[in-house]
Amino acid sequence: MSEATIRWAMGLVLTAVAAVTMSCGSDPPERHDPLAVGRTRQDAQPEWKTHSPPHIRDESTGHTTPRSSHGGFFAVSAGAYHTCALRVTRAAVCWGRDLHGETRAPTGRFASVSAGGYHTCGLRPAGEVECWGYDGDGQSTPPSGDFAAISAGSGHTCGVRRTGEIACWGWNASGQTSVPDGSYTAVSAGLDHTCGLRTDGQIICWGAADAAPSDGDADFSTVNAGWKHTCGIRNGGILCWGSSEFGQNDYPSLLFVRFGTVSAGGGHNCALREDLVFKEHYGRVLCWGYNSAGQSSPPDGQFFAISAGGEHTCAVHVTGALVCWGRNNYGQTDEPSP
Repeated sequence: MSEATIRWAMGLVLTAVAAVTMSCGSDPPERHDPLAVGRTRQDAQPEWKTHSPPHIRDESTGHTTPRSSHGGFFAVSAGAYHTCALRVTRAAVCWGRDLHGETRAPTGRFASVSAGGYHTCGLRPAGEVECWGYDGDGQSTPPSGDFAAISAGSGHTCGVRRTGEIACWGWNASGQTSVPDGSYTAVSAGLDHTCGLRTDGQIICWGAADAAPSDGDADFSTVNAGWKHTCGIRNGGILCWGSSEFGQNDYPSLLFVRFGTVSAGGGHNCALREDLVFKEHYGRVLCWGYNSAGQSSPPDGQFFAISAGGEHTCAVHVTGALVCWGRNNYGQTDEPSP
């Protein structure tokens, strides 16, 4: 296999049909794309018992309880095969697949954390970026400077500087780190594309899937890049574009329902309904798209943070508890204890 092919395989692809093999040393692992191996939306059914359902049955009593840790978390980020979260103490904790140290979070306090393909990046309270995990393409070697936001993609990473410029580093085969000029408030790194939110509310994308919303509106409040698609929120409604093989762009349009947060994953998306009474960005979870392992079948409850990963999803309950569902072949939904 050529080096270019190996690098391409480093995307946010979702293991389900083939074992992952590794070359020796620090070479990137060879990965496979189950979304292109004949699976269809009709095949995608929830598999709660097999893939870490959000409820666990106590065989001695016959009762079920939510599969969640106790309170103590305020942020979560689901990557391809691993997950990271921030405790209320601002300490980062990661779990799941650990091929290159992507779950070995450094000690100390973080303001945010972002789980990517085989690496993770965190933003320190003072604004410096620290990354860990695979660094074969420089995705875990951030530039110096003060940042306000960070996003780890498949093989690249991007951050918004406090001055409004975006800096990207890592694998750039499709131009995903070649940032257009402008002032931005947010950035999101996907498989081989990146999208940023300008200060005027316009979304700009670059890389392999560089198409932005066709209507060119500048009223977006958030943007989130998935595997080969992207979603944003505009005036409380959701708009998605790009690849829609599994219906990930068939976003919901519900009367009298607004959304405050949306997260794009491998082939599915999840969003949080907005509390219309108190205008808070928390509420029930709504997911759609690929559902091979139940990643689009969320539990009931009120949540204030949500993150869609490869084939799993995690959320933070209003109590501070972590709840994860979907595929658990590498322990990516096994939430840590508080």
